[in-house]
Amino acid sequence: MTFRNAGSEAQRRAAQAITPIEFENDAAEAAGHIRWLAETIGPRGSCTPQERRAAEYAAGQLTVTGMEDIQTVPFEGAVSAYTRYALICGLGAAASLAALIIPFPIIASAAALLQLAAAQAMLYESDFRPNWSRLVIPGGQSQNVIARCAASGPARQVVVLLAHLDSARTPSFNASSAVSGFTASSSAGSFSASCWRRCSRLYWPSSQHCPWPLV
Repeated sequence: MTFRNAGSEAQRRAAQAITPIEFENDAAEAAGHIRWLAETIGPRGSCTPQERRAAEYAAGQLTVTGMEDIQTVPFEGAVSAYTRYALICGLGAAASLAALIIPFPIIASAAALLQLAAAQAMLYESDFRPNWSRLVIPGGQSQNVIARCAASGPARQVVVLLAHLDSARTPSFNASSAVSGFTASSSAGSFSASCWRRCSRLYWPSSQHCPWPLV
């Protein structure tokens, strides 16, 4: 068994001292946790009683393992990661479409304001900050479970381990796929460019008076 970047010689010896039997025991224990969460509790949607049961289970297991300062911290979460973003994107798309098909300056101005509102909500929602989409689609009660493992000696650094209690899917627009990112950026760019050209022609019908080229 090879360990890369194992640190001190004492750490390498301790890592190499782990036997396959210990690995087997750890795997069986991990499988037991997975079965309890996936089968006994079942699907754990955000802000659901099942997610709360998972939090209680996690807090209990942290207590058994001897962790310190175990806390369950409530917060307002999103029942679905899709609905608010769908509302925001829908508003932006509707504003762009209205500016494209209705050739009036007042419509173009209203569309620009709606686009700004959509952009503000998208940025704020991505940073978990209050915004108007949360008034339209309220959230629900969720919770985090936190604990601290005291160092066996002088603390040299802090290590933070994170895991999801819920089993909700990650939105496709948060995925790392280059295709998803290219599709989203291309669609947004096409809408913005079309709206920009339309608004430019509304306010400057003649290209001689327009401060930028009309293409």
